Amino acid sequence: MNPWWLRPPADEETTDGEDSDKPAAAGPKEPKPETGSRNGASGSRQGGRGRGGGARRRPASGKSRRPKSTPQTPGTGVDHRIALLCDLESIALALREANIRRFDLKPILDHLLRGGRIVVKKAYADWNRYSDFKQGFHDAGMELIDIPGKHHSGKNSADVKLAVDAMELCYSRQHLDTFIIVSCDGDFSPLAAKLKENDKRVIGVGIRRTVSQNLVENCDEYLFYEDLSSAAESLPELTGVEGRQAEAFTLLVEAIQGLLRDSKGPLWGSMVKQTMKRQQPSFEEGQYGYSSFSELLEDAERHQIIALERDDRSGSYVVAGLGHQSA
Repeated sequence: MNPWWLRPPADEETTDGEDSDKPAAAGPKEPKPETGSRNGASGSRQGGRGRGGGARRRPASGKSRRPKSTPQTPGTGVDHRIALLCDLESIALALREANIRRFDLKPILDHLLRGGRIVVKKAYADWNRYSDFKQGFHDAGMELIDIPGKHHSGKNSADVKLAVDAMELCYSRQHLDTFIIVSCDGDFSPLAAKLKENDKRVIGVGIRRTVSQNLVENCDEYLFYEDLSSAAESLPELTGVEGRQAEAFTLLVEAIQGLLRDSKGPLWGSMVKQTMKRQQPSFEEGQYGYSSFSELLEDAERHQIIALERDDRSGSYVVAGLGHQSA
């Protein structure tokens, strides 16, 4: 089964073979034979004005048009628009129960950025109580929604605010097709179900040990933080490279490793660069001394970091796998 980002949104699943609602025109009738020079000339003039049917083709602009789906660049998959909503209180409690001391958003963001653009990033909490998380979330570009604690009401106000914002985004931001709910709380199960009713893809993220099974079952897919963080920590140490070159190769390997785990088709060079720019928007191969991205790929192959192949039809590079240094 393909990962969630390789499946197209519903609004892009257009039927390419639909005909126009107008009934097909009947075939042209054969003109009656004319006698006499005047009638023959008249018939010729009438045929020139299109009344003769088969004597003249319809102009190209008059042909019925069929709707066509937007073509995708080979190997780039589908560019989803993502809303990321984090219930920090649920995550903080789950981290404590699972004895996980550090919560890093980067593995989560890197995984999501392989599937599209994160358009909305919000984290809900009483930030006076969870000030230890504030700097990391701020550095990740999250919008910090400060919600007072549940001292005066029986229900956590952050949960209510997150659910209200999610439904407002669902109805008012039609371009959003994927919602990420970072939480272990089963109270979000009705929210996940309602988003799916509105044709949104729902991905959950949380801690394996404490997550509500009801929430897992109501999501289209559920990702565990432990798996994402361990995959991010498995990056190899590159030998024989240093400085800016090592930085470029590390970013390259990180993008390729994630894509190789999840992609079933060919790994085009353009797809790798797109992923690197999502993970680090300031990335440009020129900053690392390369005149083109192809030159960076070729240098990485010379250092046995990746293996490349040429596509026979387009002449573009395809990443066949990781080399000895990064295997």
